[in-house]
This record gives sequence, structure tokens and C-alpha cells, in this order.
Amino acid sequence: MKKHMKGVIAMTNFLSLLKVLSRKRIRIINHILLVDVVAIILTILYMVYRGNLNTEDPLGITVSYSFIVLFVAFILIARDNETVFVSDCYRLIPTSDTKLYMANILAAVISMFYLGVTQVIFSMLAMLTNLNEVIKSVQRSFSYMAAHSSSEWGNTGFLINLTIALIVLTFALAVFSWASVSTVHLITTTLTSFLPDTRSRLFRLILYVVVVGLLIYIISYTVQPLANIFTGIVSKNDYLQVYVGASVLLVFGIVESVINVYLMRSWVETANN
Repeated sequence: MKKHMKGVIAMTNFLSLLKVLSRKRIRIINHILLVDVVAIILTILYMVYRGNLNTEDPLGITVSYSFIVLFVAFILIARDNETVFVSDCYRLIPTSDTKLYMANILAAVISMFYLGVTQVIFSMLAMLTNLNEVIKSVQRSFSYMAAHSSSEWGNTGFLINLTIALIVLTFALAVFSWASVSTVHLITTTLTSFLPDTRSRLFRLILYVVVVGLLIYIISYTVQPLANIFTGIVSKNDYLQVYVGASVLLVFGIVESVINVYLMRSWVETANN
């Protein structure tokens, strides 16, 4: 009992709470990575068995699985996020809902960053099988971009700034996406709490559709600014437009987060899980 209380008290500290949540998410990511590595190895061995493995295939296989891994990881992390928001194990910790929400989202970002780093490492290892050809291919791509848009694509400083800007955009997109999922989940959970139990399942489905539709309608106003940033990157070499897109996403994500914390504090009931 004393050990349990000590753990609860420790988690009232933001960093301790973040550490606990991050460790939980990284375990999920490690399970995904294990499946990823096995899938890559089995696919390569199968192609060796068939006798049609080329030197560039390991990189192609690794990158192809990366897209699947990132999608699956996002879904599983989002699911774990929502479990925290309605779980007695976390909601009854003597800490503020704002602190819990921020630690939960930040833990998700840390876990996805960890996943991204591992995917880059996997791709770099795969490139070793045909490193010279990969370097030549990248050089040809940038030469083509520089010839058909502007010489800035051959500028190392521009490429570094663009890379940083895209990382910021990815971070903003992740926060925005998880906040949107939470908004749909918490609004639906709040509304279904007013419905009779015998009809809650049917109405929950209807509410999910309605809430998702309304959220998509509201968020649709961000599509044009985000589409414009890529035009600006290629035609004007203005990587600063990426920051504009990231700012739009962060503003929407912050607004949704304020709504989510309010719902957690005032309306959402916890469950025994």
C-alpha cells in the first residue's frame, strides 16, 4: 500500500507522469518495431529464395514497411491516448487535467519521434547495400529540382532550413491529429452519457458520424493554406510557408486541446481500466 501511494505521489510531478506515459508508449513502439524487423527480413529472404533480389530492393522494402509502421503506430498511440483520458488509473491521480493532457500528448510525440529515428536508422542500414547508387539518385533528384524550379534547391542552407521546417510541420500535424481524435472521442463520450443504456450503442455510432462530419467541415478551412505551402516551396523556395502551415495546425490543435481539457474536467466520467 505504501509503495502504491509513493508511486501515485511521484506521478503528480509532470516529469514523472511524462516518464510513466512515455515508457508505456515506447513499449508499444518496440512491439511494432519487432514486427517490422521480422517482416523486412522475411521479405528479403523470400526475394532471395525467388532469386529476384536487386541491390536497391532492401531500401525499397524498408521504406515501404515504414509507411505501414507509421500508420499502425499512430492508430495504436491514439487509442492509448484515449484510454488514459477515461481511465481511473490515471484520472484519479492527484494532478490537474491540464497536466495529464499535456503529458499524455507529449508522451505520444516522444514515442513517434523515437519511431521516426528508428525508421531513419533502418533506412540508412538498408542503403549500405547500394550506397553509391542511392547517392547518385539523390543528386539527380536535386539537380532536376534546381533546373526546373530554382537554384535554391542546390543550396545546402536552404535544404537544412527546409528539413527543420518539415520536422516542425510533422510535429504540428501529429499534435493536431491526436487532438482531433480526442475531441471526437470526448465529445461523443460526453453526449452518450445522457443517453439511455439500451440505446447508447446505436446513438454512439450516429454521434461519431455527426461529430466527425462537423469536425471535418470546420477543419476543411485549413486545407487551402496547407496546400499552398507546397506550391510556395517549389515555385518560390519559401520554406517559411511551411511554418505558416504548422502554425495553422497548432492553433487548431490548441483550440481543440482547450475543449478537450474542459470536457475532461467537467463532463467525462472515468472507467475502471
